[in-house]
Amino acid sequence: MRLPKIAVVGATCLISTTGARGVSVDRLTARHAPPDGVIAAITLADIGFRAGLRFSNLGGRQEVFVPLPEGDNVAASELVLVLDDASAYASKRSLEVLVNDRSAIALPLDDQGEGRVVHVPLAGTKAKDGFLKLDFVYAGAATRDRCVDGRYVGDSLTIRPETELDVDVGTANGLDVATTAALMPRDVSIALPGRRLDPSDIASALVVARALAASGRRASFH
Repeated sequence: MRLPKIAVVGATCLISTTGARGVSVDRLTARHAPPDGVIAAITLADIGFRAGLRFSNLGGRQEVFVPLPEGDNVAASELVLVLDDASAYASKRSLEVLVNDRSAIALPLDDQGEGRVVHVPLAGTKAKDGFLKLDFVYAGAATRDRCVDGRYVGDSLTIRPETELDVDVGTANGLDVATTAALMPRDVSIALPGRRLDPSDIASALVVARALAASGRRASFH
């Protein structure tokens, strides 16, 4: 079962959805959740990279730490890259992604334009000290028959903010509140009942909103 990020606390439901729109698919592999399992998606935007990651001038490196609960049933299953790739000159360029300091993929770049999607299997990689470390290494070299100014080569690689890490959190029945809370995104919607609210409903909603704010998240009521 694949869900948007969702948790239920008492009678209050917290839901946030993320996803890419209008992108082409270059599918290397895919891993689907079992019928009774839950896959949570954490995007770059969720952890603060709202503009994604941008590289240019034939080089660059960016470390990203994704917070993950360290449970026996929690492991990263797949990284879904969404790339915008462009270059004014013919050159050999590549993107390597390391997960916990181990190479997960070395991807050749060939100026395929906007919205390229690449699925990278992670084979149940676990968090270390509460985080999964991602390293994005962009590299390139101009061809021998062309001389370019290294200050601006006219190349650009953007890892879009909807790039996501898919996390297998086990079965729906075994999903605890602490794990669910740890996987919530930065922006969380608090859905209130459609009926007239009594004081205890309002108090519960405010307590949840204050707890979310204390953890660095932004809550809105619907």
